[in-house]
Amino acid sequence: MAHMRSFRTRCKNEGEMKVFDYFKDNLNDDYIVWPNVNLIVSTGGRLSEPEVDFIVFHPEVGLIMFEVKDWRADQITRICVDSVYVGSNGKRHPNPYDYTKNKSYTLRTRMEGYKEFRTKEGWLKTPINVAVIFPYISRKEWNNTLTLLDVVDSYSCGLPPEKILFKENFSSKTPQRKSTAWLDIFKNLRTENLSFPSTLEKKERDLLDELLGKPEGMESLYEGISSKNQILADKKLIVLDEKQKEKADQFLEMVNTSPGHLIIKGVAGGGKTVILLHLFSLVARDPNVRIAYIGRQRELVDAFKGNLKDLGIDPESSYYSVMTFHEFFLKNFPRENYEDMGKSQNGYPNEIEINEFINDHRNDITEEYDFMFIDEGHNLPDEWVNALVLKTKGGKAGNLVYVEDFEQNIYGIKRDDTEALLGKRQEELTRNYRNTIQIQKFAVNLTDKNKKVEILSEKQYMRQGPVPESIHTDSRSKTAYYLATRIEKWLKEDNVPPEEIAIIYASSEGGEDSLIDNVIRAFKMKNIKLMSHYRTEERILKKFPSHNNIIRPGWLSGERVEYPALSANFITAYSAQGRSYRCVAVVMDNFENKERWSKAQSKNMMYIALTRATNELVIVFGATDSNCLKTQMLLGSI
Repeated sequence: MAHMRSFRTRCKNEGEMKVFDYFKDNLNDDYIVWPNVNLIVSTGGRLSEPEVDFIVFHPEVGLIMFEVKDWRADQITRICVDSVYVGSNGKRHPNPYDYTKNKSYTLRTRMEGYKEFRTKEGWLKTPINVAVIFPYISRKEWNNTLTLLDVVDSYSCGLPPEKILFKENFSSKTPQRKSTAWLDIFKNLRTENLSFPSTLEKKERDLLDELLGKPEGMESLYEGISSKNQILADKKLIVLDEKQKEKADQFLEMVNTSPGHLIIKGVAGGGKTVILLHLFSLVARDPNVRIAYIGRQRELVDAFKGNLKDLGIDPESSYYSVMTFHEFFLKNFPRENYEDMGKSQNGYPNEIEINEFINDHRNDITEEYDFMFIDEGHNLPDEWVNALVLKTKGGKAGNLVYVEDFEQNIYGIKRDDTEALLGKRQEELTRNYRNTIQIQKFAVNLTDKNKKVEILSEKQYMRQGPVPESIHTDSRSKTAYYLATRIEKWLKEDNVPPEEIAIIYASSEGGEDSLIDNVIRAFKMKNIKLMSHYRTEERILKKFPSHNNIIRPGWLSGERVEYPALSANFITAYSAQGRSYRCVAVVMDNFENKERWSKAQSKNMMYIALTRATNELVIVFGATDSNCLKTQMLLGSI
């Protein structure tokens, strides 16, 4: 009997129950089956929860991810390459094969973060395959349905027949119920043959259980950690690897046993915000604790709010303040003293006004919060940090956790000594979890960063990936067209989810023939929607009132949004801080605007833009961009 990693009650419909029963009764103990797996992952700065109906492991096959659809043949009304329409109302469902294939990238990225799953050469020890199950449609019925709906064959609608299990595979009247027959079936579902045994040792199988879920009734997800410090929230696993878990436990223990400020310095992709999310969720278990999470950018704060909601925590609770510093300032400090402020920044006080007020009214600031979490602290002036210290119970001895990476300082903040401001208790996050080694090396070299990044010296830990590419032609319009074509390929051929693609740029300012303007026109020609943040949207729509391919995504208001099939995030480097995407194109236009930014700020913005990608990076240059030659040389040296 197969090792079932959950109970039948986890199945959501009749079809999944049927598959569960057949796997349970007909697979031998060489198989491990995880039903109904939730892979909680970061998607464009938000936690999302892609669900996999079944994941099956066998040493001679590897992992297979199954999507079960309990449709009947007569319910299907239309089939397209990317969609299947079912029922009398023609409800649209995404192509189940592509849908599951996209989720396999999530699992692959998660597994690649653990050395236990990798060979010495850096490859996964076990392949990840994808298949679809139609437990109530026979192969003959499927072919008849395709004919009825004028579909040439299963390949033409993006559902390869060799990747589908049909009703007859789950019928007691066929001999395929024997375990040996099932092994042959699973081998036929493989994308490629194994070149080595996929045997996982007990430690590795236990680690898979941590990733995919242990059997119900087992003890905590991480043995040896007290329930107080478990890295869990509502029994959901947050994306942390072993070192991050150790750090989170260590930080919580430090805060609990010895109150006082904690400075966390981390590199881009080091997991700073993820660890803050962890700590917030852990201390929030006490319903009487008042907690504040403060950042400077609206986009980062909104993403953090969404993550808290995913963990069952209401960020709008009266006990919590999850907001930008400007919002926090207006909410918490005496209002009668700054009635005339806020006329220079859309209703918000500007930096000089806030600094003057804090210095003049320091004695009016009262303690209020049990825990204070400051994210991207390198973006806050000293006066702002001091004000947050004063709002924390215990003041300089209070529970304040502050994270920074001055390589990402885009506001020109001057801070010679963070320790002098907050104390000497300091920890470092030196490992980059986000990028491939090629992306990180390129980002460091192009921006002349001297920062020691562990990723560059610990190649055995890092994922390998494609070398970053560049797009540069003799005209901006042609360059923009090539970029739009590349994004189209990611969407249509590589099946990258739209929310996992980002076009990052410096600003929308520039002449009528600027590179960013040409990019917008090229994407409109390709009918690709640009999911833009609100400030960019307002500026661009003023320049291009006739353009209807720019959309404001729902995460700005804390709501989820369904991205159109042909779309991508369109975001400034300023707003991209703290976020990550699978595929990124950086438009090198206006990064060296001497009237707006110092040389250090420009390089820091460029560094942020170049380190948002987890898998693929493309750099796009205008016809006269000064970084082009240097980039070509770097690309040739990687």
